[in-house]
Amino acid sequence: MAAKKTVGKSSRTLAARLAAVQALYDIEMTEHGARDVIAAFTARGGSASLEGEEVPADPQLFADIVRGVDAERAALDEMIVGAGRAGRRVEALLQSVLRAGAFELWRHPKVDAALVISHYLSVAAAFYDRAEVGLVNGVLDALAKRLRAGAVSTPEANPDPRKDPLEDPLEDPLEDPLETPIEDPPAGAAPGGGTSG
Repeated sequence: MAAKKTVGKSSRTLAARLAAVQALYDIEMTEHGARDVIAAFTARGGSASLEGEEVPADPQLFADIVRGVDAERAALDEMIVGAGRAGRRVEALLQSVLRAGAFELWRHPKVDAALVISHYLSVAAAFYDRAEVGLVNGVLDALAKRLRAGAVSTPEANPDPRKDPLEDPLEDPLEDPLETPIEDPPAGAAPGGGTSG
């Protein structure tokens, strides 16, 4: 009889995150609710396939992500837009990855942001190419900096730690470093950079 392989906590949390993204996609594409997909996941054994192996998922984390994202979808979408990706429409599975990652960064402040981002990059890489994985990295990194600022700043920089970060999520929108403001040309400048004369 073969010895049963021990599954570490990190693998169980990654499995929960992958399964939660799949469940959120199911909710988005069907008329199933959070309760339905959680029950179905549990009935199937509560595991997810990681690198070809079925790994038992952390059931509490899975249910928390699914219920939380389902309940706070509008607020999460607003946060994602505020992270500088307003003009880009993404398909349902990628949106599920972004929502789940944003939810954890927001509602699980004691969980290491770098680990959350790393796991959601792994989840995205299971379905997408570099461009989409890069999008997930950019959005979640921007949200982590914004939502976790109080965790790394001095008390003076965050005078009211009780303030809900979504009270006005677009109050201080993040700037896209690739977008530079276009300035009006100086008076007397001709098109093309020369001066009229």
